[in-house]
This record gives sequence, structure tokens and C-alpha cells, in this order.
Amino acid sequence: MIILAVLSLLVVSFSTVNSLKCYNCSSCPIPFNASAAGITDNCDICVIKQVYSDKVLKFESRSCGPTCEAVNMVSGGNGTRTDCCYSDLCNGNSNSSIKFVTNSVTLILMLTWVLFKGGS
Repeated sequence: MIILAVLSLLVVSFSTVNSLKCYNCSSCPIPFNASAAGITDNCDICVIKQVYSDKVLKFESRSCGPTCEAVNMVSGGNGTRTDCCYSDLCNGNSNSSIKFVTNSVTLILMLTWVLFKGGS
């Protein structure tokens, strides 16, 4: 069981290292339409940048890059937000970082359970 857990962890680790496909548009349509965006290969991280004004999404871009820092600078309905994600075409969804964190936490909990179950 422990070997299975370690192998699963390695597979997940390597899947985030492989090159990704990300949507790419400098002024994406709102709401986002994947058929109107290009796709860029060989990305490290997929990125979504959004600008809000009066609580309304006014501008959105999707791209890829070598690094990304998820930042939410929206206050009082105004400001910018940047989301980062790590799977193919994951920046097609505005809540990519939330999905990534949720999936990561679920995986960690499952691996922890397998390790403790296998050790007893």
C-alpha cells in the first residue's frame, strides 16, 4: 500500500512538471468563450488575469508563463485578480486556483489515509 501511495504522489508531481496547454487571449470575451481563444503549448503555468470595476468583470486575459503568483486585489468591487493553475486548459475556468487547491487537498487526504491504513 505504501508503494502505491508513493507512486501516486510521484505521478501527480511529474504531471505538474510536464508542459501544459493553456488558453491564450489578451482581451478575452466576457463571458469566456474557448472557441474565441488561441491555445499555447509548452507552458509551465496557465494564468487568468481579471480587472473588476463596480463589482463587474470588465477585462480578462488568459495566458501561460514560467511563473505565476495568485493575487486577489479586488476590494469594494474594484481591482485586479490573478489566478494560476497547473493542468491542460485549466485557465478556461475562472476558478482554476480554487479547483487546483481542492484537488490537491483531496489527494493529500487520500494519500494520508492510505499511508496510515497501510501502516496498521
